[in-house]
Amino acid sequence: MTKKKTLQDFLLEDGIEVSSSSTDRPACQRVAEACFRAQLAAKFTHLANRDKTLARHKALEIFYDEIGDILDRFVESYASLYDEINLSIQGTTTIIASPIDYFESLYRFNESMRGQFSEPFLEGILDEIQAQIRHCLYRLKYITT
Repeated sequence: MTKKKTLQDFLLEDGIEVSSSSTDRPACQRVAEACFRAQLAAKFTHLANRDKTLARHKALEIFYDEIGDILDRFVESYASLYDEINLSIQGTTTIIASPIDYFESLYRFNESMRGQFSEPFLEGILDEIQAQIRHCLYRLKYITT
């Protein structure tokens, strides 16, 4: 049985170094960076969709269209409490070879951030982020036309 890829595995494939110091950054920053990167990767994959299945094309389009407003609210709500957030997306964004694996990994990564927010409303916005990822996964797995 093959090991499931982690978000760090996908980031390493994109040429992004994942070091232990990355765990020193606030959870909000880590979630936001991972999701903004996923939004960009979904856009690139959507545009380069060579299998031309409308279902995959639309699943990625819906994700990158709708996740942005949720991420803005997440980051701005956090920044209103802590004055700033320093986001950085390094490396190159590549086409997602296996969108289901990629988004499952993103979901697991975000779940690992649970409990690291002292404000319940940030956990609530994280719920919305996770719901958007699950919606994308539903469309990728079960919509075939």
